[in-house]
Amino acid sequence: MGRRDERCIQVRLGMKKILIAAAIGSAAILFIGMKFYHYADEMEECQKRYVGLIPGPKDLDVNISEEFCWGIGGSDAIEIVLFRKNEHRGDIIFSYGRKDFDKSRGGKDDIPHVAWIDPNHIRIAVDAVSDIPIQQSKVRGVNVEYRIGSVEYR
Repeated sequence: MGRRDERCIQVRLGMKKILIAAAIGSAAILFIGMKFYHYADEMEECQKRYVGLIPGPKDLDVNISEEFCWGIGGSDAIEIVLFRKNEHRGDIIFSYGRKDFDKSRGGKDDIPHVAWIDPNHIRIAVDAVSDIPIQQSKVRGVNVEYRIGSVEYR
């Protein structure tokens, strides 16, 4: 066996070690990822609570809900939904994060004021928000007017 053959064997053994290490590393990453995926619900706990129903003219109502999430990426958010009476799902009109929300106060001080101006027009007023993922101007033929005090992104 010559030097060239010995060098080929060494390269093959080196490649084999690299492939084995890569396979073990990939398996470990997959295992850890599956653990986090499996326990993701336990890592962040959320609680949703309905805080207001504003009956509207015709067959439309507005529902206000708040959601608290603790853990990784926790949040405190308000969601306003327009829906037809006797429907279980509606259309989100407005969704926002709370600005400097204090859980000890129960969130009562930052619930938005929602009022029907006429059968085709509602007004939503809130003092301060931290972000606005959804803000629609018209839903199901109803125009939406906003009075937002300040938006201060976290």
